[in-house]
Amino acid sequence: MCRVELPLGPEKLLEEAARRYWDVKRRVDRGEASWGALTKAQQREMDEVLRLWRSAAEQGHAEAQFNLGCMYDNGKGVQQKLRRGTALAAQGGRARTREGEGPQARRR
Repeated sequence: MCRVELPLGPEKLLEEAARRYWDVKRRVDRGEASWGALTKAQQREMDEVLRLWRSAAEQGHAEAQFNLGCMYDNGKGVQQKLRRGTALAAQGGRARTREGEGPQARRR
């Protein structure tokens, strides 16, 4: 019987990325760091957040697509790329609305 560990699904990828993101964001909010000048360790964390959210987004996870888009839009932990960020955020937002999760769905 093979006991190879299965890869994480999109929900777990999203959860792990969010946990790592919020750890860095809390430090920035407390003034211990700046989005424009993260330490090497903090940048490695943000690189991992990017990798995890990208993997979940590639699997079609709308919230991961939206979060990834916001990262690029705001330049948090990545070089700001407005077009890419806006496109990813919109893609995730449209998917979330179709699933009844987005802001448009909540207005009903």
